[in-house]
Amino acid sequence: MKIIGIVPPSRLRETENPYEDNAIFHELYTKRVEEAGGVPVGIIGLDGMVKEEALALCDAFLLCGGKRIFPYHFQVIAHALKTGKKLLGVCLGMQAIHSYFVAKEEQENRPGKSILEVYEEMKKERYFFVEPVEGHWKCNPNRGEEHLVKQEVRILEDSVLRKHFPSNRIQGASMHRYRITKPAEEIRAVAFAEDGGIEGIEYGEKMLGIQFHPEIDQSFPGIFRFLTK
Repeated sequence: MKIIGIVPPSRLRETENPYEDNAIFHELYTKRVEEAGGVPVGIIGLDGMVKEEALALCDAFLLCGGKRIFPYHFQVIAHALKTGKKLLGVCLGMQAIHSYFVAKEEQENRPGKSILEVYEEMKKERYFFVEPVEGHWKCNPNRGEEHLVKQEVRILEDSVLRKHFPSNRIQGASMHRYRITKPAEEIRAVAFAEDGGIEGIEYGEKMLGIQFHPEIDQSFPGIFRFLTK
């Protein structure tokens, strides 16, 4: 059984109370990984970074949804690229993949800077990695109300992502207030909402990102088996 590193969203330095600095693990992600035959393991950060030794223990990674990209998101992406391990980014996780490659592309114009440094500089310069979108956030649904947040997503037939879903048109749980802007050249946009927003991206065959939330129910086990097979 493969060990899947669950990379959670965090709240760090939002207040002066250190007890409010925390990682947030949503059980839905761990359930879907376990159902797909994997062993979910939490990746715990320290001051926005994670131990490389912890990443080395994992066979693949799941970047979960959240509100803010931290340095550890880029660290996990870089580790996956270096080692050839599979990575799936959901919602914020997809936005982190997108942001990493946009900064990587810009790195050529900023010699001597790391990808993370370029990303931080671009943010200060008010480069918009994501943009507000309307109509994709209604609520966090209660149990049995998952249908309230589902919208049609179209997946390109010739994409890697399509292999892991039952159809090229699915009902994805849409719970986001932002969508990614134009992807970097190395990234392929492969899934789209009805309003044209990008709902899925891929880099090669081992790094996938989806803006919608497949963990919400058991409709799409294939995307989690992508990590565990």
